[in-house]
Amino acid sequence: MAITITNNSASISTTEYFLFANSTTASYQTTDAILQVVIDFVNMIAGDEYLVTIYEGAEGTNARVLYQATLVGAQTELFVSPAFVVGNKYEVSVDLIAGSARTVLWSLRTIT
Repeated sequence: MAITITNNSASISTTEYFLFANSTTASYQTTDAILQVVIDFVNMIAGDEYLVTIYEGAEGTNARVLYQATLVGAQTELFVSPAFVVGNKYEVSVDLIAGSARTVLWSLRTIT
């Protein structure tokens, strides 16, 4: 088993931003893995709202919402997702719902 940690950052605005792709266009992953997402929303302030979405396909054809979390206002702790077993078209996105674009830092952690 191999552990892979991919760290990056981006300014996230009102266009859904996909973390594996590091782009506004999804790049669905198909390698069987255990996935955990860690995001630092350190730059959020009162009035900001972000939506984190993890997508996965049940049979590899259609990626659907597996998990969502909404973060509102200033954040003093890391966002840490539960660990999920994935492998059928998975991707993670962040989207600004309210407020101004902010730079967020993220870490995608997989065990394959």
